[in-house]
Amino acid sequence: AYVLLSSFATEFMSTRVWGHITVGLLLGLGQFVTTFAITMAYVSYANRRLDPLSAARAATTRPRPTTGCR
Repeated sequence: AYVLLSSFATEFMSTRVWGHITVGLLLGLGQFVTTFAITMAYVSYANRRLDPLSAARAATTRPRPTTGCR
């Protein structure tokens, strides 16, 4: 959405909010914030739900025989 807005709604994106701060700048910085928030949420989910499942699965599988080729 940000790319489309910056391409087709340039007047809206260049609207000043406070001083030299524009709507486009706030939306661009907001992308960084949401990216970090989504990443932190996924890491938390993976640590709580996926890692225990993975560890349980790994404990029930047989190790592969080594073949000498690396």
